[in-house]
Amino acid sequence: MISWAHARADGLVPHGLITGILRQVVTERLYSSPVAALVFGEPGVQYDEPVIALRKDLQLPVLPHASHPAESSGA
Repeated sequence: MISWAHARADGLVPHGLITGILRQVVTERLYSSPVAALVFGEPGVQYDEPVIALRKDLQLPVLPHASHPAESSGA
Protein backbone atom coordinates (compact mmCIF):
# COMPACT_ATOMS: atom_id res chain seq x y z
CA MET A 1 0.00 0.00 0.00
CA ILE A 2 2.88 2.34 0.70
CA SER A 3 4.20 1.71 -2.81
CA TRP A 4 0.80 2.58 -4.29
CA ALA A 5 0.79 5.83 -2.29
CA HIS A 6 4.19 6.75 -3.72
CA ALA A 7 3.26 5.75 -7.28
CA ARG A 8 0.14 7.93 -6.98
CA ALA A 9 2.13 10.88 -5.58
CA ASP A 10 4.73 10.55 -8.35
CA GLY A 11 2.04 10.55 -11.06
CA LEU A 12 2.85 7.01 -12.20
CA VAL A 13 -0.79 5.93 -11.89
CA PRO A 14 -4.00 7.95 -12.45
CA HIS A 15 -4.74 9.68 -9.12
CA GLY A 16 -8.54 9.27 -9.13
CA LEU A 17 -8.51 5.76 -10.53
CA ILE A 18 -6.07 4.33 -8.01
CA THR A 19 -7.77 6.16 -5.15
CA GLY A 20 -11.11 4.61 -6.13
CA ILE A 21 -9.68 1.12 -6.46
CA LEU A 22 -7.86 1.33 -3.14
CA ARG A 23 -10.94 2.79 -1.42
CA GLN A 24 -12.92 -0.28 -2.54
CA VAL A 25 -10.19 -2.69 -1.43
CA VAL A 26 -9.78 -0.99 1.94
CA THR A 27 -13.54 -0.91 2.57
CA GLU A 28 -13.92 -4.60 1.75
CA ARG A 29 -10.78 -5.74 3.62
CA LEU A 30 -10.48 -3.16 6.38
CA TYR A 31 -9.20 -5.45 9.11
CA SER A 32 -6.87 -7.63 7.06
CA SER A 33 -3.17 -6.94 6.78
CA PRO A 34 -1.63 -4.97 5.06
CA VAL A 35 -4.79 -2.84 4.71
CA ALA A 36 -5.12 -2.48 8.47
CA ALA A 37 -1.50 -1.37 8.63
CA LEU A 38 -2.17 1.41 6.09
CA VAL A 39 -5.36 2.56 7.78
CA PHE A 40 -4.40 2.24 11.42
CA GLY A 41 -0.60 2.40 11.18
CA GLU A 42 2.00 0.17 12.77
CA PRO A 43 4.09 0.64 15.91
CA GLY A 44 7.41 2.28 15.19
CA VAL A 45 6.61 3.18 11.57
CA GLN A 46 6.63 6.84 10.59
CA TYR A 47 4.57 7.36 7.46
CA ASP A 48 5.54 10.02 4.94
CA GLU A 49 3.39 12.58 3.11
CA PRO A 50 2.27 10.34 0.18
CA VAL A 51 0.90 7.72 2.60
CA ILE A 52 -0.84 10.33 4.75
CA ALA A 53 -2.36 11.97 1.65
CA LEU A 54 -3.65 8.61 0.43
CA ARG A 55 -5.25 7.91 3.82
CA LYS A 56 -7.05 11.27 3.65
CA ASP A 57 -8.24 10.72 0.07
CA LEU A 58 -9.65 7.27 0.77
CA GLN A 59 -12.43 8.90 2.85
CA LEU A 60 -13.02 5.75 4.84
CA PRO A 61 -16.47 5.11 6.27
CA VAL A 62 -16.92 5.25 10.00
CA LEU A 63 -17.51 1.76 11.32
CA PRO A 64 -20.19 1.23 13.97
CA HIS A 65 -18.79 1.01 17.48
CA ALA A 66 -19.03 -2.51 18.85
CA SER A 67 -20.80 -2.46 22.20
CA HIS A 68 -18.98 -3.86 25.19
CA PRO A 69 -20.73 -5.96 27.84
CA ALA A 70 -20.50 -3.11 30.37
CA GLU A 71 -22.17 -0.71 27.90
CA SER A 72 -25.04 -3.04 27.03
CA SER A 73 -25.80 -3.88 30.68
CA GLY A 74 -26.33 -0.23 31.54
CA ALA A 75 -23.50 -0.30 34.09
